[in-house]
Amino acid sequence: MFLNLQLQQIVLTGTCDGNVAIYDVKKRSSLPTFTTLKNSERHSSSVTVVKWQPVDSSSNQNLISAGLDGRIVQWTMLQNEM
Repeated sequence: MFLNLQLQQIVLTGTCDGNVAIYDVKKRSSLPTFTTLKNSERHSSSVTVVKWQPVDSSSNQNLISAGLDGRIVQWTMLQNEM
């Protein structure tokens, strides 16, 4: 789990089934704001590291994830997806 320091209500998580998810704790919902669950690029095994990266020039959130499948994946959350 990794907290976004700019948006402290946003939490980034990685799971044992290869999913990366973003939760907005202010919404008090058990459903994520974003998930890679249906994304074909998601990890095929446990996610071991998630880390926020600097926002891009369009103010989109960026993150990386690493998993036991040996892959490091960079994700960009477009403003209209969050």
